[in-house]
Amino acid sequence: MISMFHSYMDALAFHCLSRLKEERTVYSALHIISGKKTSQTIQDCHLFGLSAFFRTSPHLTREAFDSCISRLAESGYISMK
Repeated sequence: MISMFHSYMDALAFHCLSRLKEERTVYSALHIISGKKTSQTIQDCHLFGLSAFFRTSPHLTREAFDSCISRLAESGYISMK
């Protein structure tokens, strides 16, 4: 079976971004996944139904997330504007 994504993190980022529906930046997904405790991030979790993914990967760095986003864009799963 061929995997659609390179890693679990790619699938997680893609899911979060698809739920955010381009209403937030890609870094909103990073803040949700890493568990940034700001009112905006917590509101976004509830508003977009992503509470289950809050702090899924607390040690995720911006560099690692950027690599994930680049892979998704290169594979055509997301478009960068």
